[in-house]
Amino acid sequence: MSVIHTPVLGAEILTALDVRSDGSYIDCTVGEGGHTAMLLAAVQPPPRVLGIDLDASALATATARLASFGDAVTLAHGSYVDMKRLATEAGMDGVDGILMDLGLSSLQL
Repeated sequence: MSVIHTPVLGAEILTALDVRSDGSYIDCTVGEGGHTAMLLAAVQPPPRVLGIDLDASALATATARLASFGDAVTLAHGSYVDMKRLATEAGMDGVDGILMDLGLSSLQL
């Protein structure tokens, strides 16, 4: 059975990031894609989101979870310390918001 993360502070995150259809955002710790799914579903058409994670298994789950959003989302295997390079490689020359969920991942325990 797969565990799917549901963001606890979803409304607060959407308000703080002021998510817009024409916006570009980075989720530096995409994990299973909970926050990214929330960002993508917040407005129509969905904004552009780059999701970054070091955990290849979590990225596989996020890929499946976010497939319906098509090219609005780009997932990258890597660390948030490389976000500038990863954003450039994804064709982003600027972003409107960055999200970093630096809490503990129970999947990695």
